[in-house]
Amino acid sequence: MIQPLDTARNSWRLLWFDLDEPVPKRSPFPPVSPTGEMEYYLPTCMLVTTASGKPISTPEILEELDQPRAEQLLGRLFEEHGTPDRLTIAESSDWDTEAWRSFAVDCRVELSFGAFPAAKPGELTQVARKIAQQLQGEEFHAPATVARGLVATAGRLRSLEKKSAHLRKAIEQDADCASARIELADTDYQAGRWNECRRGYQDLMDREERRWHGESPEWWIDLETRPYLRALYGHAMTEWQQGRFSQTAADLQRLLILNPIDNQGVRFLIPLVHLLEENDAEALKSLEQYETHYPDDYCEPALLFGKGLVHWRVGNEETAQEAYSAAMVKNLYIAPLLLDIPLPPVDLWHPNDRSELGYSQDFIQSYATLWDRDPAALRFLREIFSEISPRLEAIITLRRQMSEWQDQRYDRNFKERWKEMVALDESMTGGPER
Repeated sequence: MIQPLDTARNSWRLLWFDLDEPVPKRSPFPPVSPTGEMEYYLPTCMLVTTASGKPISTPEILEELDQPRAEQLLGRLFEEHGTPDRLTIAESSDWDTEAWRSFAVDCRVELSFGAFPAAKPGELTQVARKIAQQLQGEEFHAPATVARGLVATAGRLRSLEKKSAHLRKAIEQDADCASARIELADTDYQAGRWNECRRGYQDLMDREERRWHGESPEWWIDLETRPYLRALYGHAMTEWQQGRFSQTAADLQRLLILNPIDNQGVRFLIPLVHLLEENDAEALKSLEQYETHYPDDYCEPALLFGKGLVHWRVGNEETAQEAYSAAMVKNLYIAPLLLDIPLPPVDLWHPNDRSELGYSQDFIQSYATLWDRDPAALRFLREIFSEISPRLEAIITLRRQMSEWQDQRYDRNFKERWKEMVALDESMTGGPER
């Protein structure tokens, strides 16, 4: 009599599911965070089954989906049980599908991706509960301690979704966990979830304002104040993303009042935000306040370009020219990007990160519209660029030499020659800090 073939071995499935309950770190994970507190996490379980759902091995417990670990698990099972004909992998945005296809070719297995399980079957739910109970152990876990442990783990997770899940669980454990709230709002910001991060920042601001009402803390120096300062800054950036520049400026000004030392660098942003909202009067006023309160400050190229623009608009062409000239020697790339002309070489020596191409690209993304919408302002900028081009070319020539000379450290005169070149660069650009 002909019997039906047993195809269980020939078709495998790689499933994964996240546990909903936080558990403490145990071996092989380090049991405590760098601060000495117990860490907690929401485990991800990987499970390999036959097509009929029979487990082939015990679940693999991970902090988050880890493709190399998944490949190692499958490779070990292939050696123990033989390679199946087909392998179906539960889909995830964290998978590198091309890497999986390469893995399938190497192992000579037919690969597909499936969207199962849409909801955990009863069997998987039972497995999840048992795993959670085993990992939690018998000891009591204080909610506030669990919340801090989840935040510590979230800081090193690659997946934004998994990170968000840890932070939401931390808030569920301890509604007053400010570190979880600020990290969750920042994660939403990074993912472009503007409504969610705006609510998150506002909620934390409301909570922290009640907390610090009537107090006079040392802002930023006292670590407990940083969640509020970060929330206020994040709220300002979210308003910026939505084009609400007036509210952005108000948030940034509030930060500067609270913390005049300005560890977050908002003093460089406020005038430019006023320019974006087409409020030249406030832009000029904030520039005057900056120059009054920070007379010995290193003025960033972005702020100098904004200063050049607003003074040109109000008819102070001499001041505008000075500001533009200073800005162009601090960063050699911004003006060519605005003027759509060839850039200087990118492999020059640079005295700091604000003179590099990356800084200029960020500037263009944020502020190029100020010149794009004003052709006359762009013409004036082109005139200034033409006037100081010989100076810029001399700086480019020197910095190209400096870049090449960095490889000559074996030369016995290297230190003396390097000091001479740095001094010459400072004389050509106005000094290291001005």
